[in-house]
Amino acid sequence: MGTLDDLVMSSQPEENCDGEDRNPAEEVPPLARERSIRDRVWGSVTLPPLLVAVLDTPEFQRLRTVTQLATLQYVYPGATYNRFEHSIGVAHLAGVFIRHLRA
Repeated sequence: MGTLDDLVMSSQPEENCDGEDRNPAEEVPPLARERSIRDRVWGSVTLPPLLVAVLDTPEFQRLRTVTQLATLQYVYPGATYNRFEHSIGVAHLAGVFIRHLRA
């Protein structure tokens, strides 16, 4: 399996399920800089560039519509929490865990 750079540098078009040619280099955006996000639970969370690139994909953005607390928001209107926010917190904790293991 190639690296992200191999995928970006590849200019050979591939055929998708519709029979149309597609270029993988056009689909992968260049890596952005790290980004700080304000999380309700963890405060300011700094995300590395690769994670920011994953966060900016349409597939990941769909997690904003998946609620974490089901119908609890109808009883407590302030109780809004979705899978997108949850995933950012999990990514932050995974980074803390990895830094702890390396130390």
